Amino acid sequence: NISMEGCVAEIPNMWMAFACIPGFAVTGDAGNGFLRRSIGIVFQDYRLLEDRSVLKIGQNLKYDILVLARAGVEVNGPVYDTMLASYLANPAARSHGMDNLAAELLNYQTISYSEVAGSGKKQIGFDEVELEKAVPYAAEDADITLRLHRALWPGLERDGSLRRVFEEIEMPLVPVLSRIERNGALLDRERLAEQSKELGERMLALEK
Repeated sequence: NISMEGCVAEIPNMWMAFACIPGFAVTGDAGNGFLRRSIGIVFQDYRLLEDRSVLKIGQNLKYDILVLARAGVEVNGPVYDTMLASYLANPAARSHGMDNLAAELLNYQTISYSEVAGSGKKQIGFDEVELEKAVPYAAEDADITLRLHRALWPGLERDGSLRRVFEEIEMPLVPVLSRIERNGALLDRERLAEQSKELGERMLALEK
């Protein structure tokens, strides 16, 4: 089933696009074994996903990296997240979701999730969606992400400060945060309490 929580999501399908190939979907049952075989066929034994010289582009990549890691597939950089690029390019935007970005930047109306899976109590899991509906939705998802990258990157490239924030801070944090979500993090409660007290004292001093 497709879940918004990467730590519990399963992968019934995978969709992708290349610079020279329109979006396409790899479909099958939800088993991780199938996913690994499918990715192996498409990516030549995961080498492209693992290759640090090959750029991987996605929308909300932290989620994708987390779900793929659960299937035993590690995604190595460089990575480019169109959602984060949008946040930097236009922080005041009402939404940085793919549907809104496609409408605003590409003048394109995407297929909504509710169109293929329903809504409310009648909504079904993506693994239950008919193949005839699932494939166009999935392939479009990949294709639009690549087109959004092409629309957003020139602006970041022209602005040196934004590009540095994106390349040196935002994107390196994506795999780190994904690993933290997957593995958890150890917290020093005593140190956190000390920091909380210190910050509280500083806030009181600033208010005087």
